[in-house]
Amino acid sequence: MQQPYQPKRRLKWELLNDPTFSTNVINPYSIVMISCDWSPYEMPEEKDEPCQETVLVYANVRRWGQNVLLALCDADLLGTVLRDGRIVFEVREDFYKGLKISVEEAIDLIGQSTIINMVGKNIVRKALEKGLVHPQAILKISGVPHAQIVKI
Repeated sequence: MQQPYQPKRRLKWELLNDPTFSTNVINPYSIVMISCDWSPYEMPEEKDEPCQETVLVYANVRRWGQNVLLALCDADLLGTVLRDGRIVFEVREDFYKGLKISVEEAIDLIGQSTIINMVGKNIVRKALEKGLVHPQAILKISGVPHAQIVKI
């Protein structure tokens, strides 16, 4: 079965004062933007596999001095409150909401960031599969995994 055509996106973050971008997605809570470069000439390879639905996450990027903070959450968790005993964890829009991207694109952004905060089964599982998070570093709140990465 042939997959439907989808342009390939290359994501990167830049400071807001960079005038070279024409298409910008700006998060009003950060001083950084994520820009999408679309290439209409790159077609997916034909495969006999059934078409799989893309899992989406929200990615919000902020720059603090020399550090780049990347906040990632599964799209279905945005705006929820996780409760586990005395722990109350808010998946707040002002922290997590940014560009809605695929899990694979989010993993690519992790390589460009120094501090990563992620919550959700999909994004944490993919980071674990890629060896970016140690299994013992994953905290579960109401059964939902949460992990942080700090690159020193």
